[in-house]
Amino acid sequence: MNFTTVDLELATLFYPSLVELVRRNETRSYKAFLTEVQALHPENETLARAVPLNVGRRLDVIRVFTRSKNYPDLGCLIVSGATGAPGTGYDGNVTLERERVANFDWSGVTDEFSLEVQRQKQAIAKKPKRDRQEAIKLMSEYYQQNRSAYDARIVERREDLIALLMQGEETTDAFEMATGEFRKVA
Repeated sequence: MNFTTVDLELATLFYPSLVELVRRNETRSYKAFLTEVQALHPENETLARAVPLNVGRRLDVIRVFTRSKNYPDLGCLIVSGATGAPGTGYDGNVTLERERVANFDWSGVTDEFSLEVQRQKQAIAKKPKRDRQEAIKLMSEYYQQNRSAYDARIVERREDLIALLMQGEETTDAFEMATGEFRKVA
């Protein structure tokens, strides 16, 4: 899975709050979790723009890391406010995974996670950067070829798309990252 610098930045901010939820043996809805993390970092503009719908993508950064180490999945602590269940990115037995999370020693993992995030940021930095005009051209071409797959509200993510394309994301990845919630259900 390809992550953006925004994914990595927010996952870094989310991680300590997830570990704190473990310590308190609590879960949170996506919205409540995001609100709590935003309150801890009121100066962070990227976090201030985050929306609950994209929290799962940032949890995926942590999930990929924990799976690679065979650690428990901290993402099982974040749930839908409507259903009380983890989102679609979570595919395990919630009860068993929460037990694993609670019984795991997270004290030495923070440094490991930070190193992995740094490694991924370096990999992203190597992506070819594009100027704004080139990004707009790629976005327009992709949208014209795929317009039937998205509803009209996609324009709300125009600047996000341009930013992702300028930082070197593949066009299909940029659209998925920025506009997934506007994809029409087939």
